[in-house]
Amino acid sequence: MVFIQTLVAVTGKENSAEPEVYPRDRIIKVGSNVTFCCVLPAGQTFERMYVTGYSTNVDATKISNRTYALTVHLTQTTSVICTNVKCKARTQQQESTDNGACALIGFYMFAPEGVTASTVNARNVSLEWSWTVKRYNNLNITCQVNVRHGGTDATSEDFGVGLASAVLTGLMPKWTYNASVRCRTMEHSWKWSEWSTALVFQTRGDVPDALDVWMQMKKKQITIFWKMLPDNQSHGHIIDYTVTWAKKTTETERRNTTTVDHNEQRVVLSVDTTDQYLVTVTARNTNGSSSPSTITTPHFNPENFQSGLRYSFSISACTQAAPVLLERGEGYVWEEKIQDGLFKTLTWKQKGSDVEVSWLPISPTEQSAFIQGYILYWSDNNNDDSHNVVFNVSTDLPGATSLRARDLKIGSYRFTVKAQTAVGECGTTSLTVTLNSLTDNLITATFISLVAVFSLLSLVTVVCYRHWACIKQNVYPPIPKPLLTDKWLKSMGGHSCRPLYVDQCPHSEVEVLDIPVLLRDSGAPDKGHVGHKNASFAFTQKGYFNQPLKNPPPPALIPTNVTPALEGLPSSPFRGVFPNPSYNLIMQPGDPPAGSGPELREATCLECDPDGYQPHSGSDTSVLNPTGEETESPMACVFTYVLLPQSTS
Repeated sequence: MVFIQTLVAVTGKENSAEPEVYPRDRIIKVGSNVTFCCVLPAGQTFERMYVTGYSTNVDATKISNRTYALTVHLTQTTSVICTNVKCKARTQQQESTDNGACALIGFYMFAPEGVTASTVNARNVSLEWSWTVKRYNNLNITCQVNVRHGGTDATSEDFGVGLASAVLTGLMPKWTYNASVRCRTMEHSWKWSEWSTALVFQTRGDVPDALDVWMQMKKKQITIFWKMLPDNQSHGHIIDYTVTWAKKTTETERRNTTTVDHNEQRVVLSVDTTDQYLVTVTARNTNGSSSPSTITTPHFNPENFQSGLRYSFSISACTQAAPVLLERGEGYVWEEKIQDGLFKTLTWKQKGSDVEVSWLPISPTEQSAFIQGYILYWSDNNNDDSHNVVFNVSTDLPGATSLRARDLKIGSYRFTVKAQTAVGECGTTSLTVTLNSLTDNLITATFISLVAVFSLLSLVTVVCYRHWACIKQNVYPPIPKPLLTDKWLKSMGGHSCRPLYVDQCPHSEVEVLDIPVLLRDSGAPDKGHVGHKNASFAFTQKGYFNQPLKNPPPPALIPTNVTPALEGLPSSPFRGVFPNPSYNLIMQPGDPPAGSGPELREATCLECDPDGYQPHSGSDTSVLNPTGEETESPMACVFTYVLLPQSTS
């Protein structure tokens, strides 16, 4: 046996208060020679080093004043958590101190040798191996066997004392495998051994697996089909197939048997399809025949079926319990050609120099055979029959609903669409198409667009005409003209007025309106009232104001004293106010010319701030001159502010 001495370089602590042992917490293979080092603190004296469970007669070697080494041959495995390595020392005060390290000592097993397949069967194999270390035969060993074939692999695990064999199960007959083994001890090993050399073996052959069988019935014949077995199911070379059949009500001794070559995958039985038959098929190789695969033919009476009619059917597997549905489908007993005129909604559309022929999907009730695709034929009607060439384009999609003929010239063509089935082309439907030039198509499209636009405009016009009053009212409502009544100049009637300076309110929500200006001609006589017949008014976007006429009439006189008797005077446009349901606004002239003579009467002025209107005093309002004296120039009555009525109380 070869022993290995392990040397490891470690770094100690310079200012440790107790001895330090290295290496610490190492896993060490049993049978190795290991050297442990003890590093003493400064000022301490070395006493001894030892390994628990080993002889204490081994002396440590002094390496330096503070470093000592102990070499031990590890022959025992760790039976508890770890094996302690101790170092004792004494301080200057003669106090004993010790410290240690933990080492795990175990087996690192060698790989199994001489792995062989002692017993090889069709579906299991026994493997055996040996140990180069005899002591392993007394240890509790766990081994893993890895089996590989193709692109798959599986691992099984066995254990036992001195384990040297394993059995592999669930293998495939006549199949090649690779196997490898590795082991470890159950209690003292921390690592698996290396894998053994791979063993290649092949299982023995066996009878084939059961065949997958199905059938097809046509009038007086029944065709039996089966699937060829792959290598992992044939378990050897297939020699031949055996087919037996008999009526379901007949005894088994009267069965018919036939042998089919290994290259064949079907057999045709000429039997009376009105009876039910029990058919079995087996595969045979050098190891024997497979389990029989059985199929029962249905009771088939041709008189009960119609050709060209689609039937639904289901296939179930017969089990010891209830039948298991395998497949559901549709089919024909006999397919027939589809009658002409299948495409009842055949349409076409020109796309440049191409023509696309379309049709609606064909329902199953219109099919007397399975449609496998469509084909479109076309020919030029402008050519003679002797020079007429037929072109075609096809598709293999049963669900297709259009085909396109490309690169056609201007002219007349005949298009024919046919359905492709197992019984040939059928369902012929034709139409004649005349191709127009692109210019004609553009003119047609332009004309249609113009007609559409004209119709839309006509409709809009009619609608607008019938609802013009409503549209005018909502879009452009009429602006009412101002109405001047005989209350334009109304007597004060004992009411005091509070002028409202609207033009001085920049933050008010009240809209500043243009105020009418009333001018008075100085050359007119004052007769105590204003005549409305000769008054001249002009209206502008800014408001109303009077203008002198080319031949001015007698001037209008402003009454000096407004009394209740004024209501009896003739009506005048200057004598009135705008009607208001809440109150009457009385216009007073403001800012008369200096020296004109009218006396000012105290009034209250409303001013505003951003929070609303607030009253304050200090503004004056003028009244008309009661003397009726004429002035040198027309008097301007500028309504700069609005007077609110005030209670006389």
